[in-house]
Amino acid sequence: PDQSPYVDLHSRFAGGTAESMEAYLPVAVMDPKVVDWLKRATVAGQLEWGTLQLTGPLARFPFDHNEGRFRLELQIREGILDYAPQRQHQAQQPEMLDAENQANQLRWPRLEEIDAALVFSGRSLDIELATGRILNTELTSGQGRIANLWKPEVMEILTVGQGPLDDGLRVLGETPLSVQVGAIPRILSAQGQGRLELGMAVPLKKDLIFGFSGQLDFQEGASVRIQQPGFGVSASDREDDFANARIATGGDPAPDQQLVLTDLQGGLSFDNSGLSAEDLSARSQDAPAQIRIQTLDPGAPKSRTQITAQSRSSVEQLAARLPSPVWSSLSGSTDWQLQLGIRNAQAARSQPTVDWTLRSDLRGLAVSAPAPLAKSGNEPRDFQLTGRLEPQAPFAVDIDYGPMQGALIQAPDGWSLAINAPSQKGRLRWIQGQTRDQLVLELDRFDLKPALEA
Repeated sequence: PDQSPYVDLHSRFAGGTAESMEAYLPVAVMDPKVVDWLKRATVAGQLEWGTLQLTGPLARFPFDHNEGRFRLELQIREGILDYAPQRQHQAQQPEMLDAENQANQLRWPRLEEIDAALVFSGRSLDIELATGRILNTELTSGQGRIANLWKPEVMEILTVGQGPLDDGLRVLGETPLSVQVGAIPRILSAQGQGRLELGMAVPLKKDLIFGFSGQLDFQEGASVRIQQPGFGVSASDREDDFANARIATGGDPAPDQQLVLTDLQGGLSFDNSGLSAEDLSARSQDAPAQIRIQTLDPGAPKSRTQITAQSRSSVEQLAARLPSPVWSSLSGSTDWQLQLGIRNAQAARSQPTVDWTLRSDLRGLAVSAPAPLAKSGNEPRDFQLTGRLEPQAPFAVDIDYGPMQGALIQAPDGWSLAINAPSQKGRLRWIQGQTRDQLVLELDRFDLKPALEA
């Protein structure tokens, strides 16, 4: 009477839905949290066939020391797996939340159109994915595992797929990943195909964090456009932005005025600490370009994602991109570096603040202008533009050119250019009127000697 019953059961079945798998599982002894997770995560799917083997003394189940064997295999087709933890409800808009709560507002994309084998063996669950889809990326392989269904901690998931690059950027920007990797998709528009590898550790135990890591590789012919996020909230605002850009550049802004990088090679790596890309190469207007992306101060309140692009441009290329009379005084070509910084705390916002800096030593660029602006092509001279793109804020840029400093500021009635040089100090104001514009020069200091001696 004290001897445990011995069972030897072999079964094969077909038909039904994925939700019916619970009928074949030892839910009475499994952790209730896992049972609830399986019910919620298994949204849909067809049970093509299954096999069940249960052999051994029931008192020894689930046979940790090989006293018997428990194995349930389910072949699922057209399944949907909503693997992510349940999100906490938040009533506020993303702009009103801190970085941690922003993550709770976002969701991980479901795995859909899954063809997979689910194998329950002993205490473990293993999932072998044959095909599937995450967003518009077709999955070519994948695995999932819960090591102990009785005492679960995490579900490990690894998926590999190929699809549109914009899809990979969506995974970075429209999931809780964005809080760590910044608002990269807000300022990057991608074309072409990419390979996405995404690994996740889904917490099944309280107080564990959602772990993730992955790689987005650019495939042949890929390109990205670095663009300003939308800062206008109405049609009239956008028309004003367009007009202001036309005044600043001397021409109409066009898509090709944005920085376009073609023939991208390399990839982006990401994990809980942020985003990195150390060896990206591309071409900018047929010139070689190098790109570096990194997360600075990960986990800190001031954490930000930084993009650095380096290349070389001729005056002709710059004039074609940004039409302006100023190019007639320049000749040659020079190396430049553009740096963009995005605050990760604003990653979920539709209009994040972007800090930018453009640097060059202007070697190879000749300037034909009165002193102190003039320089020869062989002469190096430090040049830097610094600004911030911020929603609803006036456009402003700080200018450093050798010993001269300046600031271009958008005013309610036009534009103001402040200049501070060894021989000149003052302001040039462009006042826009209803019937005519005015150009006003205000000088605090002006020395003719350097210009006469030049």
